[in-house]
Amino acid sequence: MSNNQLNIYYRKEAEEQLKFEYEQEISKINTKNNQEKQKIINSTKKEINDKYQNEDKTLKNKYISKLEIEYANIEKEFENILEIFDKETDKLTISMNDEKLTENIIITNYKNNEEYQQKIRDTLRNYKRDLRKIKHERRTLRRNLINDIIELKQEKKENAKIEIDKKYNEIFTEQKLIKNNSINNKILKINRIWDDILKANINSFNNKWKINKEEKIQTIITQLINKNKSRIINKFSQFNQSTIIDMTETLNNRLLTDWKIEKEKKIKYKLRNLDVSIKSLKNNILKEWKIKEENINQKYDTELHNKLLEIDNSIEKYNNTTIQNYKNSILNTIEISIVSLDRNDFQTEEEYAKKLRDEERQKNHELRKMKKNLRKNKIIPGDIKKQLEIYKKERIKEKSSIKEKYKNQKLYDIRNLLQKRDDNIIYEVKKLTEKLTSQAEQEVDILKESWISKKKEECILLNKVQDNNILEIQIIKLNEQLRTKNSIINELQQKTEKLLKENKQFQTEITKLNKYITQYKKDKDFVDKLKVKYMEKENLKTKNQEKIPQNVVNQTQEVDNSLRTLTAKKKSSKIVSKIGQKNKKEMEKKLLMKMTLREKGPLFEHNYICTGIYREETDFEILIKAKNNVIIHLKFDSKSNFVNIIASDTNISLSCILEKDTYYEVIFAFNNKNITININNTPLGTYELCEQLLEDIIVRIKSTKSIFYHQYIKFIN
Repeated sequence: MSNNQLNIYYRKEAEEQLKFEYEQEISKINTKNNQEKQKIINSTKKEINDKYQNEDKTLKNKYISKLEIEYANIEKEFENILEIFDKETDKLTISMNDEKLTENIIITNYKNNEEYQQKIRDTLRNYKRDLRKIKHERRTLRRNLINDIIELKQEKKENAKIEIDKKYNEIFTEQKLIKNNSINNKILKINRIWDDILKANINSFNNKWKINKEEKIQTIITQLINKNKSRIINKFSQFNQSTIIDMTETLNNRLLTDWKIEKEKKIKYKLRNLDVSIKSLKNNILKEWKIKEENINQKYDTELHNKLLEIDNSIEKYNNTTIQNYKNSILNTIEISIVSLDRNDFQTEEEYAKKLRDEERQKNHELRKMKKNLRKNKIIPGDIKKQLEIYKKERIKEKSSIKEKYKNQKLYDIRNLLQKRDDNIIYEVKKLTEKLTSQAEQEVDILKESWISKKKEECILLNKVQDNNILEIQIIKLNEQLRTKNSIINELQQKTEKLLKENKQFQTEITKLNKYITQYKKDKDFVDKLKVKYMEKENLKTKNQEKIPQNVVNQTQEVDNSLRTLTAKKKSSKIVSKIGQKNKKEMEKKLLMKMTLREKGPLFEHNYICTGIYREETDFEILIKAKNNVIIHLKFDSKSNFVNIIASDTNISLSCILEKDTYYEVIFAFNNKNITININNTPLGTYELCEQLLEDIIVRIKSTKSIFYHQYIKFIN
């Protein structure tokens, strides 16, 4: 089997493996994006919720204050009504003196003193009776009025509360809607931005992946070939010596490894419903333990209820006994009290008996009245009330402590119960999984012999194929080694030929130079002879040259000087070129420092082109001004891969990815009142300017590491 056939054989597996890696990478990008997006969403939600919580607090405080004011007004209104009633009815219950009542009764109008005294007693008795009736009616009226006032007060308070609730509920609902709308809008914006970022990241990742895809497939194929190679043969020696392969051993190894994989697959298939059975087991255990938990709750609730009932009964009993004792003591004092009258104050026995009867009647009346009041618990003194309240508070404290005690005890028992439940679940789940896995393994082990017998022939064929592959790979390697050696020999032969040619050329040049040297020696001898012969003539020439006019001399000097300057320029230009090659980095730094362009104008149709190399992942800005007013501002943010364009009234941010170490051309095309922006022939939109003619133009580029510079401003026409 050739190398191409091996590649075809393992290509599908390699592509599947690469697909899995690609999906993992994409899922990582998605999860990272979602995490960052969720963080921002949570922070924005928190900010908005905090803001609206403060507003809700202020509204609630307003609502409570308004409700309290309304309740206070209602209380005042009904207090005034009671005061008016008391003032008006107090006039009717003012008691008169005996003298005033009896001043109209004259003794002369009666036969004797007894009739006179009888009349006085009757008038006094009738007056007191009428006064008692009036007081009784006043009390009943006042009681009825108080009951009516309580009902009316309750109605008014409820109506006022309903009105205020309605008003503030509308405000609360409006605020809630505004809050939800603002949260939704913010989340939509964040989702859009992060979706764009995700798309940009995925596109950049896809581009890189496409470039390296074939290379990765080839590396995976080579790994798979090496992996399968190691199953069958031992390691090759350094000199590619052939090794004898034990076919039976490799076959058994292959069968065992394949059986392990197959066994795992079959066990997995057998245990496919394990999650369902574990779930059902958990549900059954939870039901059992839930009943136990309910029993504990019921037990503690009943005990607590009984305890609280006992306390309530003790409070009631204590109240009843104290009140009854107080009532009995008062009634006993009234009953025991004896009516004492002096006999000498009366003229006759009848008058004395009558007065005594009246006093007894009065006493019985007061006793009945007292019983009535005591029956209604109207006349209970503050000391006894305080005593009852103190006892009640003590018992309530006892109640709260008992409640807390039972609560803690119940929580402790439930916690222990839950712990036991969790331990039981873990134990039962472990037991079930072990049982099912052991069953599955037993069932699968039964199929081992039949599966190996079926697979044996297939494995033998595969072993043969792989052995052939190994031999073919060895042959290919040896052929490659031979090719490389042959190529090296050819290169050495070519080099030797070149060197021989160069040697011949050098020899010819040496012969030429030897000829020149011999000729030069002859010429030199001849010149030496001439010097001796014609020395006198040369001296004469020098004398004649001194007599030449000055203007001719000046001309010759100028010519000589001009020639020197030319040579100097040539030399300096060479030196400058060398310096420029050496200090290229310094020149780049100067370019970075000088990043402004000025143009007076006026301009209305022209192109401004900015070119450069985007070196590192950094930000850069291009800012164009006219008459100290910003016309357009382009800013690239490397972190978010967004270009922000600000032009007059528009502010737009677009997604854009700049690749590292690439050449870019940014073109601003001005046409009347419109400006179009392109980056490497990709349009970023057209924008409207405030003015048609532009004057005093200043262009600035801000870039820290990447080199961007002004190319030219070019008219369209």
